[in-house]
Amino acid sequence: MYLWLRGDFINEEQLSKVECPYCGYKMPIRYSKEAIARGVFVQCKGRNCKKYFEIKISVK
Repeated sequence: MYLWLRGDFINEEQLSKVECPYCGYKMPIRYSKEAIARGVFVQCKGRNCKKYFEIKISVK
């Protein structure tokens, strides 16, 4: 499947999913390999987790 991103199509396999550090649930949040993020807080969507954590993405 292809997604429309920044005026171009990108293959869905090129995107990574955010994983909860507490329970390991794969969140419905995706990022590309060029992404850089800090200070983004989300709540886990896991059935019994619901904890808040920060998403930190840096260049590898």
